[in-house]
Amino acid sequence: MNNNFSCENISSDFSFSYIYDENIDPNSFKDNDKLKNINKYLDNKLNEYNSHKLSKNSTKRQFGRDITIKAQNNYINNNNNLLLNKNSLKIKNTNEIIMNSFLDESSLTKKNYNSQNLANIKNDNYSFQNLNIYSPEKKVQNNPQYVVEYSKEIMNNVKNNEKINYPLYEKNFLKFHPKLSEFKRAVLVDWLIHVQYNFELLENTLFLTINLIDRMLEETKNIKMECFQLLGVTCMFIASKYEEIYPPELHDFLYLCGDKYKKKEILSYEIHILEKLNFDILCVNPFVFLDRYYLLYEVENNETYYMSQMLIELCYFSIDLMKYGPDLLAHSMLFLAMKIKNNKLGYSNTFKLYSGFTDNDVKNVIKSFWYFCKEFREDRFPSIFKKYSKKKYFNVSENIKVFFKKKKSILK
Repeated sequence: MNNNFSCENISSDFSFSYIYDENIDPNSFKDNDKLKNINKYLDNKLNEYNSHKLSKNSTKRQFGRDITIKAQNNYINNNNNLLLNKNSLKIKNTNEIIMNSFLDESSLTKKNYNSQNLANIKNDNYSFQNLNIYSPEKKVQNNPQYVVEYSKEIMNNVKNNEKINYPLYEKNFLKFHPKLSEFKRAVLVDWLIHVQYNFELLENTLFLTINLIDRMLEETKNIKMECFQLLGVTCMFIASKYEEIYPPELHDFLYLCGDKYKKKEILSYEIHILEKLNFDILCVNPFVFLDRYYLLYEVENNETYYMSQMLIELCYFSIDLMKYGPDLLAHSMLFLAMKIKNNKLGYSNTFKLYSGFTDNDVKNVIKSFWYFCKEFREDRFPSIFKKYSKKKYFNVSENIKVFFKKKKSILK
């Protein structure tokens, strides 16, 4: 006797229909073209999984989680269990099998939400409508990554802590290092930008590197010129391990230094830096504020964002600009980028409301930046212009070059 059986939800891409005969062994379906399609689909999924690189501790990273070799074996075993049941000929949902391979054993015993649980959550008194959210944030309030219901508290906390582990640039710590100068520091910063871009490191890693270098210059005295590059590469080695998921290996940094230093020298200097700073390397970077203001000011232009990012990195070259702090620098450089794009833009009450800075605060930063630009030469520090000349950054360096050539202030 033949019964029609529909096998649905194998995947989001396709579904199959089979004719079931209770007298036939399901294994006889091996040669069925439709079963071959299922096996092909699972093989593709398995190949996708195996394509991820292994780290030294045999860990795979997928969906933001660490998947060990044990989980990989579970994945393979679960896929092998995708068999036709002889009694009902039901095929397990492929998506469920794939996701189960990423679950911990403890999570499998947890109670799942049923319709009653969901109804209780829906009837909960907690509602986003009762929250005091800035109007520009309402369009992203359903995105959990923005946590807009806590945004005010988060930004207040970051503002209060922005000076923690931030060097006192007002004291001009370079005077304690006779062999060094601000120009030599700028050369090192330009080289670090070159390393950061070629290694495809985060902008946060670059800022933390500069922060660690300046803190060491503040805490120590009489650093020799031959050790200055060693300080820079060691600080980037530390920062990359702190910020990056896959930091570069030590031999990569040694190669970029032209094998000028030995492995033991960097490792011993790393210990010296961490001990000198009491292993306290956490600091607030300006990109936290930049992302916030970019959202609040509703700047729907990626070119403006990357332009402000380049302007912030240009500030790394100047100790006089770094003294303003991450918050004011991020706000001022975003406003300057918006001003470059639209010269008629004025400092509105919206900027003052969201940032807390007056127009005089921003003007002082931009005027200092303008004086810095007059002395800054592209041919001496080409790395940052080369970095932002790429298509990835919308070639914003060309706009900055035009800005540098102007002989009058952009603010009236």
